[in-house]
Amino acid sequence: MADYLKMVEQREAELNALFARMDKEKDLYYLKAFTLKDNDGREIPNVNNLTLNDPAVFAKRAIAILAGAEMQTVVEGEGLTDKQTTFIEGFLDGLDFAVNAQLAELRGWASAFAFYCEQIALRGRVSARCLLRMDGKKFVPDILPLDGRYLIHEVGADGLNWVAYKTSRTKAKILAEYDIQINSATAVVTDFWDEEFNRIFISSQQAREQKNTFGYLPFVIQISGGGSMLQDEDALEHEGEGVLSLNCDLYPELNRLATILHTLNELSFNAGMQYESGAGEQAKKPTLPPYGKRFVLPVEKGGGFKPMPINDIRDSTRLLYSMLEGRIQRGSLPAVDYGNLTFPLSAVAISRLTEGRDQIFLPRIQALAMFKQQLGKMAIRQYVDGKMKVELGQGGYTQQYPYQQLKGDYTVKYRFFTTSAEQKIADLAVARSAQGFLSDDTIRRDILKLPNPDGEYQKRRAELAERVDPAIALYRHACSLIEEEEYIEARLVAEQLMAMLKQRKMAGPTAPTEGPGQEGIPGVGRELIPLLTAGGGGARRQPKAEEEIE
Repeated sequence: MADYLKMVEQREAELNALFARMDKEKDLYYLKAFTLKDNDGREIPNVNNLTLNDPAVFAKRAIAILAGAEMQTVVEGEGLTDKQTTFIEGFLDGLDFAVNAQLAELRGWASAFAFYCEQIALRGRVSARCLLRMDGKKFVPDILPLDGRYLIHEVGADGLNWVAYKTSRTKAKILAEYDIQINSATAVVTDFWDEEFNRIFISSQQAREQKNTFGYLPFVIQISGGGSMLQDEDALEHEGEGVLSLNCDLYPELNRLATILHTLNELSFNAGMQYESGAGEQAKKPTLPPYGKRFVLPVEKGGGFKPMPINDIRDSTRLLYSMLEGRIQRGSLPAVDYGNLTFPLSAVAISRLTEGRDQIFLPRIQALAMFKQQLGKMAIRQYVDGKMKVELGQGGYTQQYPYQQLKGDYTVKYRFFTTSAEQKIADLAVARSAQGFLSDDTIRRDILKLPNPDGEYQKRRAELAERVDPAIALYRHACSLIEEEEYIEARLVAEQLMAMLKQRKMAGPTAPTEGPGQEGIPGVGRELIPLLTAGGGGARRQPKAEEEIE
């Protein structure tokens, strides 16, 4: 029998450098207290240590941006109708809701996606175990997000060879889940999977063994492209780096300088001093420092106390501090993302600033999309293989999903869109300038990057139809009132519509009404921000006499 724990330990040793990097970034994220030490690693006494919150602010901001991304589920397949693709997309969205409800009930988590965003941002990888099954007549949407720091796996030529998830659990949890009594307060539980069996180890003893009925490893693991893909011996440490990786070594130096400045400021009230006297270096030092509030001390001419010269230290420290601040900002988010700018920017300037976000978010967004795609395919596979027929949905709207309707050859894709309010306004300014040169469809898809451009087009057509013909607006309004069971109001609107149609019939045929152009749409035609010129920066061009001034 293979020594499975030995296999896990050996692989874990190979991943030590990777895990050490994760632990280092985790300490920054948790704002582990900084302590100033000398070159030998000994703590320096009489120092006011200071820990700045920069890494946590940046990390939490990055996670919030990822979590706030708009997700669009897209199913594509040759020969599939819109109704079929919408059905499959609805199943995946309903499954997400069921998984979140179970995680909230069992673990108190807000959502699985929030967990995934933190993982891809800090661990540089995102992973989950998928075990969809029926417990009698009850559907169990068992999709468990996993922490990549404690997930150990080995990859072969055909994919995963085995996966082990190591967690530390309390005595009470082990007793409740495995009915095993341990002597210590906690123990490490290793959940080991291969293609044949699932084995549970508590500390060094095997507690359970059951057959893997899937015939494959029910795990999805996706590594971020934000790290290195080189094949050097030490490249593993840089595989799938977190968002703090570029500044990982700069944050401690920032804390060091902040500590030095903080200590120097404190010493300005209690600084070291020089004592001048005729005895020179042989003079007897005073028992206590002769200074304080309103302190008066008589001294001989040319003697007395003078502060130690430390102004050069302060100046050089401030210079280095500003250098570190600039480079940390290059490796994190621009000031526009924190709302720190006190002057207006043009659309192009905002776009250039926010382009720096791409190096942070694009590889992680792509990893999230690939992960969701693989997880969705595995979930559909398990649902079809289990021949399930479950009602899924939320908020009073549910739908039954027979497994037969999920069969077929199609592709599941996920698209994510992350942007800021400033970038949205900049995109609108660029889109307005592109009108007349690009099609509305290109503007919606490539410039505005709308999550559902086709749906937005249909809604726009409906709005334009109501502007072109008021009768259409009255008809739709009457229908909506009937659905809301406001029959009296619906009748009044219907009578107004009938009067309008009778008046048209008596007037005879008329020329078709030309629909409104861009100028007929509220808000269009007003420039939200300048496209090229930077708001309040520089001299403003004087308008010509014939130009309209708003």
